[in-house]
Amino acid sequence: VYEVVKELELPEDEDQHVLLDEIIHLTGSKAKKINIHEIQFRQIVAYHEEENTTIEIFTNNVTFTN
Repeated sequence: VYEVVKELELPEDEDQHVLLDEIIHLTGSKAKKINIHEIQFRQIVAYHEEENTTIEIFTNNVTFTN
């Protein structure tokens, strides 16, 4: 369970496979219990054309650029 803090702008004319890029924080009871509910994470969803599926990337590196 998470809440979106900020939806990041997707690059135009490049990496059209990136469908979603957002900063989030976890809101579930387990996140609160282990005290990570205030830490920001980044969630990126990309389309994998060869497999015709999406890939979800979840990272604590919120500063790398598109």
